[in-house]
Amino acid sequence: MPAKLPAVCVGHGAPTLALDPEDGAPLRAWGQQLPRPRAALVVSAHWEQDPVTLGAVKTSALVYDFYGFSQPLNDVTYQAPGAPCA
Repeated sequence: MPAKLPAVCVGHGAPTLALDPEDGAPLRAWGQQLPRPRAALVVSAHWEQDPVTLGAVKTSALVYDFYGFSQPLNDVTYQAPGAPCA
């Protein structure tokens, strides 16, 4: 059985860590030392659906609902691959 990876929680109020060379350095260095995970679980209070569902099977467009940050942060995109059934 593979070793379990540690869990991390980064508050949504800190997206600038992705671009800040000083404040983001410890988190970036830690991530580079870890093996690549097969999956990631992201929990959001901004997605509502009744009944509660998991949206992990198909690729879905991400909703970027934050404002007031620098343009380089607004230019960051991520094409979430989803987890298609094999």
